Amino acid sequence: MEATLTMNTATVSKSVDIECLTSVAAVEAIRNEIDLLSNVPFLRTAWMIPWIKTWANDGDLRFLIVKANGRLVGFAPLVFRDTLKRGRHYAFVGDGKACADYMSFPAAESHEELVLRKIANWLNDDSDHWDRIELDGVTATNRTMQQFVALMQDDETEAETLFELSSYRLQLPKDWDAVLQSLSKNSRKKYRRLSRSLAGSVSLHRATDRSSLKKGLDIFESLHTARWESLGEAGCFGHPGFREFMHATAEQHLSEQKLSLIWLVHDGVPIAADIGFESEHGLYTYQGGISPDHLELEPGRAVLKSQMELAMARGARFIDFLRGDEPYKSRFNTTQIQNVRYEIIGSGFRAKSTQRMLNVARQVKKLLSMD
Repeated sequence: MEATLTMNTATVSKSVDIECLTSVAAVEAIRNEIDLLSNVPFLRTAWMIPWIKTWANDGDLRFLIVKANGRLVGFAPLVFRDTLKRGRHYAFVGDGKACADYMSFPAAESHEELVLRKIANWLNDDSDHWDRIELDGVTATNRTMQQFVALMQDDETEAETLFELSSYRLQLPKDWDAVLQSLSKNSRKKYRRLSRSLAGSVSLHRATDRSSLKKGLDIFESLHTARWESLGEAGCFGHPGFREFMHATAEQHLSEQKLSLIWLVHDGVPIAADIGFESEHGLYTYQGGISPDHLELEPGRAVLKSQMELAMARGARFIDFLRGDEPYKSRFNTTQIQNVRYEIIGSGFRAKSTQRMLNVARQVKKLLSMD
């Protein structure tokens, strides 16, 4: 069947179709096919379906799927919004407070160009109904999204690239000692002192079933919130729907044996927790929480070490710390991965006006941050 797809465009178009799914039930019906196309947790249904159920209101979903000879070969996980600030716009499933990374339009090997052209044509045909397309959490080297943005541009449709916080990925050796040797002398001393000071006084726990999952999530939420409140902020769980989403996606990842939710207990009191999502070859650490009352024990450093040791024991090739400029990420021998946000601006007056206002607001925000 794939031989047909290597023929000229006229022949290919007869066997390649695009469909827009507007209900979560339609996505759930083909979740196994969707999950074959990506190994990134944020582009798999264990993440996307809970997000859709939490934050995609009726009529918002625009999950585009491309089929070749009846077989799913690509998809664009999108939602449609109409807001005063951003106008009528498309965004990724996973956009917003959940903050998904490594976003893309997954496609089967050798079908990528066909998939992108189908998606671009569908969106161009719908151009009277949108002002902008916002594609957040994309790596700067993602050639798939670069090609898509190029396909969407013409004499009237523009595109802007905004640089965002980088992600950090560490290629894992076989054991912790090898990680330790890659650190600076000062960091090695701190981790060795930490191991001695916590030996015998701290126990490690991991969610392995529904009972321990509920306990671990409650501990994670409590520690995450306590830490952010100690810094004068609410944290993610203060955002409407985040708790429901986190519980739902954690449960689905646990059922697929792709969840790493761990917590540390010192003298009967939880002092740190961390949640990560596993792929075939690595671990994506998503969020953590520490007790502000036990900072002298360096709970953040301790739980990160535990998470890395567990990942190496399972044969993970890398651990990805995702977006953010937290200092601990650069202390390891990590690779910095630049992230971008693509904004495709439609041809209409409203689209151009909205973009001008957003750019002015960004400049004002930048100037204020320099004060």
